[in-house]
Amino acid sequence: MNPPRRQYLDYDSRRNPRTSFSCVKCQKDLKPGQAFRRVQMPSGEPFVIHPEDQALVTEPTDWHFIGPDCAKALGLEWTHPPQVSNDPVTHQPVAAPLTAEQLSLLGKVVQASRNSQT
Repeated sequence: MNPPRRQYLDYDSRRNPRTSFSCVKCQKDLKPGQAFRRVQMPSGEPFVIHPEDQALVTEPTDWHFIGPDCAKALGLEWTHPPQVSNDPVTHQPVAAPLTAEQLSLLGKVVQASRNSQT
């Protein structure tokens, strides 16, 4: 089995974010309602795991927020879309794909969130 693809995340550790809702790359706080993405990283390492290789991961990983500008600089193909939760979560084993009903509900939540921001 091949190891998962990784890309080095060149982060700026000079800043001190004031909240836990901050970009992992630039350390800037993300404002409520601001667009963001997520990246999966091995615990304690500065590497991002490619989303397509998520099933190949055998080590513990953490999920982190990344702002839109930093996600573009890294490459959007290395990021995951935002989840419903705003809290970083520790990697769990890959779950079964979402059902059509779950996808429909998730779409309604995303649409409601977009409508509330306007």
